[in-house]
Amino acid sequence: MAKGQYGPRHLQKHLWRLPIPVYDDNDPVHAELASLSGVLRTKAAEQWSVIKDGRMAEDESASVVVARRELRKWLETSPEATQVETLVHQLLGQGI
Repeated sequence: MAKGQYGPRHLQKHLWRLPIPVYDDNDPVHAELASLSGVLRTKAAEQWSVIKDGRMAEDESASVVVARRELRKWLETSPEATQVETLVHQLLGQGI
C-alpha cells in the first residue's frame, strides 16, 4: 500500500504499465525519436526565449507555470511534436 499525505492508499504503485522497450541504436523508431528530441529541445529553448522576452516587455510574469502553459500551446502546433506522437504510438504498439 502506498502512503500519501493522509496515510495509506489502496492503490497499486503501477496503475498501468506501458510496454516501453529498452533503447536500441539499431531501431529506426528509437533513432528518429532521439534525433527529434534534440531538435525539439533546441526549438523549445528558442521559443521560450521569444515568449519570455515578449512577456517581460509587457511587464507580465514569466514563471515556470507560464513557461509550461505557453510551450504546451506551441507544441500542439509543432510538426516535430506531431511526429514524436506518431513515433511513440508506433513504439508502444511494438511492445503490445
